[in-house]
Amino acid sequence: MDLHDPMEALNPAGAEEPDRAEAARRVEIDDLKRVMSNKAGRRFVADLLKRSAVDASSFDLNPHAMAFKEGVKWLGQRIIDDLKTHCPDRYIEMLKESLDHDRSDERSPRRTRTQHAAD
Repeated sequence: MDLHDPMEALNPAGAEEPDRAEAARRVEIDDLKRVMSNKAGRRFVADLLKRSAVDASSFDLNPHAMAFKEGVKWLGQRIIDDLKTHCPDRYIEMLKESLDHDRSDERSPRRTRTQHAAD
């Protein structure tokens, strides 16, 4: 008597699915490493993470808006988890560069509308 999964007959190619998923995941991780390997890529990822507002509250009286915000946060958290796991040194480098960029923005003189109008 042959013991096998009767559901396997419905999807004989199902054995290949995990291999494809693993290969796709490896490509995704390699792409992330490639993006993080240069300053422009790190700046792009830092901007995505700021927009995902992973550190902010997603509370909203509108449940649909709150669900959307939670989805955006989930994606940001997934990126952070991948960065910490697969390229932690580049993640730290990105944080330092982002902090330096934010500090330089604070030091640069900003002209208000009233100052600009007075000129």
